[in-house]
Amino acid sequence: MNSLDLLGLSRFTDFGGTPSDVFCNILTENGKQYALYIFHGAYEGDWGAHFLPESGNFRDTLLLNNIPPGNYFLEWIDPSSGSVKDSENLSWNGGKLMLITPEYSLDVAMRMRKQ
Repeated sequence: MNSLDLLGLSRFTDFGGTPSDVFCNILTENGKQYALYIFHGAYEGDWGAHFLPESGNFRDTLLLNNIPPGNYFLEWIDPSSGSVKDSENLSWNGGKLMLITPEYSLDVAMRMRKQ
């Protein structure tokens, strides 16, 4: 995630498809770079903004809307180790982009940059 230009990022909310027990946040500089973090868990209201993680074997599908056309490099990252779990070059025509995470057990992050 260190390779992202943080100054250009803002919150991205135009996505869907996440299961009810998933927390997902996305930052973007639309058409240039994207950062995503996703984990399974539950909100625990007694302690304020406290989340209880749920471990398991997960593979999720997300739908990002209104992604501009272009050639992107996408990487899925294990947050605990920083290692790249999967990567791909993506030639995108624009519109709704379906992302399928690699299998993960607690959380996973994604970075995508326009080439």
